[in-house]
Amino acid sequence: MPRSVLRSTLGALLGCGLALLATLPAWLPWLDPQLDLWKTDDAKNHMLRLYHLGWLLERGVWHPRWVPDMFMGYGYPLFNFYAPAFYYVSLLIGWLFRLDVWDAFKAGGVLAVLLGATGVYALTYAVWRRVAPAMLAAVLLPYQPYVFQINFFKRADLPEALALGLIPWLLLALHRLWHAATRSARLGWLCGAAAVGAAILLTHNLTALLAAALALVWVLALLATQRDWSALGRVVLAGALALGLSAFFWLPAVGEARLVQLDELWGTGGLDWRGWMVEPTGLTDKDHKPGNLQTPRGLLDLNLHYPHQLIAAPKLSLGQAMLGLLAGVCCSAQRSVAGMARRASGCSFSQR
Repeated sequence: MPRSVLRSTLGALLGCGLALLATLPAWLPWLDPQLDLWKTDDAKNHMLRLYHLGWLLERGVWHPRWVPDMFMGYGYPLFNFYAPAFYYVSLLIGWLFRLDVWDAFKAGGVLAVLLGATGVYALTYAVWRRVAPAMLAAVLLPYQPYVFQINFFKRADLPEALALGLIPWLLLALHRLWHAATRSARLGWLCGAAAVGAAILLTHNLTALLAAALALVWVLALLATQRDWSALGRVVLAGALALGLSAFFWLPAVGEARLVQLDELWGTGGLDWRGWMVEPTGLTDKDHKPGNLQTPRGLLDLNLHYPHQLIAAPKLSLGQAMLGLLAGVCCSAQRSVAGMARRASGCSFSQR
């Protein structure tokens, strides 16, 4: 390996390590033994599912669609409709490190935040080829309001957190697949994009829809910058492979959705997007509920640190807004420096 490439690789790895260290205050409280998971919204549900799946796996049922001991022994088709990958991952971590259900659940959260931060770092580095913007992006993600802060400390919805943490890896795989120059690279990134896409589908149902929308926007941006129809064909093939790899889960769920009235979720389950748009006037009922710790009026929450809640639509806290402003300044500075470098190289070339 050339010395310059080795130096660049070591610098990128060092930057990633430093960025992960800078994220510790955002998620290290998750490992606090005094953190009461029973006060979160969904931890007890997910740990109960984790226990049931572990019990069934020990008895040779590798992919249970029906959990026979739920609902007082009547059973429930849980894993026929709720993506199960997070529970398998947590059980694997628990088996490797001899953890009980409680600690295996927490360990799954640590994996989610590390995957998300490193994925954003890798994606930003692949696009910008600079360590500093990649470090900034990796640090920003764990501190922003929803992906890990709410999904850890308020909802304890770790399947969603893990799926969101996989999205940067999907965008990275699509980016590298689009720009792959050799046949082996195309094949490798095709398999990678398909595998990550299938993993998101198998980790959290609703996040898979978000990932598909983001992937579509990402591919359209790639197409706008480089009109390459063969690359577009590879991306479409990766999407088809992802659907095929995960069809054993989503195909029965779609076919049998009407039997369990899943359509009711959109009306009564809080999934109507209009109920979660930020209202700057603060005149909604949610903004003035007694438990709302956010500033009711304006686009920003005037708390320096984000209050872990999901009563009204989450807003950026002052600390998060300052991090976002810093990111904008860094991106503008990076563009200015790159522009000056191009002009300087052009001048030197003309002088020759």
